[in-house]
Amino acid sequence: NSDTVLLNFEKHHTGPFNLVKGEIYQSQVDHVMDNYSLRPVGMMKMKTDSTSDTQGGRISGKFFSGTNLTWLVGIDAQLNSRDAVRYSGTTIPPTIIQSYIWPDANIDQNGLFAEVEKKQSDSDKIKLGLRYDQITASANKAGSSAMGTSPNTLYQNYYGTTASEHVDHNSSGFLRYEHSVADGKGLLFSSISRTMRSADATERYIAANNTTAMMRWIGNPNLAAEEHRQIELGLSWAEQSWQSSGSIYYNDVNNYILRDRAHGQSGILLSDNATIYRNIDARLYGAEFSITRHWSAQWSNSFNAAYVHAAYVHATNTSDNRAIAQTPPLNGSVSLDYDNGGWKSGAKLNWARNQNRVDDNMMTGSALDAGPTPGFGVIDLYASTTIAATTLKFGVDNLLDRSYAYHVNRANSDPFNPTAVRVNEPGREIWGRISTRF
Repeated sequence: NSDTVLLNFEKHHTGPFNLVKGEIYQSQVDHVMDNYSLRPVGMMKMKTDSTSDTQGGRISGKFFSGTNLTWLVGIDAQLNSRDAVRYSGTTIPPTIIQSYIWPDANIDQNGLFAEVEKKQSDSDKIKLGLRYDQITASANKAGSSAMGTSPNTLYQNYYGTTASEHVDHNSSGFLRYEHSVADGKGLLFSSISRTMRSADATERYIAANNTTAMMRWIGNPNLAAEEHRQIELGLSWAEQSWQSSGSIYYNDVNNYILRDRAHGQSGILLSDNATIYRNIDARLYGAEFSITRHWSAQWSNSFNAAYVHAAYVHATNTSDNRAIAQTPPLNGSVSLDYDNGGWKSGAKLNWARNQNRVDDNMMTGSALDAGPTPGFGVIDLYASTTIAATTLKFGVDNLLDRSYAYHVNRANSDPFNPTAVRVNEPGREIWGRISTRF
C-alpha cells in the first residue's frame, strides 16, 4: 500500500520576487513479497517485508533584472529511507531473517539551484543553469547479522569495504542557446550540460545473500557519482496545420553506474557471477523526431490529426567495449484520428526494430538482457462518443493478436531472483470505459 500527501503553494509579487512556488510532500510505501501466497511451494517459504518512505520539499522564486534577464532561484531537500528484510523458513509466515535486502538505507539530498535567461534580441535567447547537491548515504543495519552474514560482510567480500557514511558533492550546469527563424515558425537550439547522479539505495546498499553465488545481489558502497557530459542540437517548427520537432545528442559518461556480474573486474574481488555494481566509462548517443499534422475543414471534415514519433539510442560500455544492457532499439508510433462530430475514432501503429546489441551472457557480462529481441508492429483501434454528460470509450489493443515483447523488459528483479526474463505483452485486448459528470 502507498500513502502520499502533497501540498503546493504559489504566490505572486512577494518581496523582490514576481512569483514564488513551493511544495512539501511525504509518501510511505509498504510492500510485501512472498513465494507462497499465489502458488504452491515446497518446504522452504520466503517473504520480504519492505518499506520506502520519502519526504521533502522545494521552494523557488522568479524575478526580473532589467529588461532582458529572468532569474529563477531555489532550494530543495529530500530524504528517502528504505528498509527491507527477507525471511525464510518452513512455517507461514517464515520467521528466520535470511537477508537485510535494504539495510535501513538512507539517502539525504539537499540542493540549491539558479537559472538565468537572457534575451539577446527578438530572435536569440541564452539560458544558463547551475545546481549544487550534497548527498549523504548511510545504512544503519549494515552490521546486522542474518544467518551469520551481515551486509558489511558481503560488501567486504566483493569490494573490500564496508558501509560507512558516504557524502557526494555534486555540481551540475547547462548552457542553452535558442535562435528563432522564419518569423518565429522555427526554433533552432543547442545545449551543453554536465549532470551528476549519485547511486540510489539499491545500487549502493542492496544485500541479498544466497548460498548459490549467482543468485546473490550485492550493492557497492564505493560507487562514485555518474558524470554526464552532453551536447544536444535540435529544431522545432510550427505551421498553422502541422508541428514537428527533432533533436540529436551525444553523451559521454564518466563513472556510469553499471549493474553487472562479478567476473573479477577491477575493484571486484570475486569471480562467481553474483550481481554487483561498478563504475565504468560509457558513451550514449541518439535522436528523437515527432510530427503532428492537423487538417482544417477545407481539407477534411473528418480526418483531423495524424501523429508520427520515432526515437533511437545507442549505448556502449567503453571500458569493456560492449553494449549496455536494456537499451531500446529504434522505435516509434504512427496514428491517425477521425472525428465526424458525433464519434471520434482512430488507429495507432506501435513499432520497434529488432535489437541485436545485447548484453546477455552471464559468464562474460551482466546478462540483464534476455537475448536479442525481434522487431514488431502492433495495431490498436479506439473510439469514443459523448451523449449529454456521459462519455463512452472503447477499443481493441493488439488487433492482430501478435506475440511480441519490448526489448526493455521486465527484469525478474525481485529479492528472490535477479535473473532477467522476457515477458511478452498482452495479446488481443478488448476494453471499454464509461464516465459521466453530475
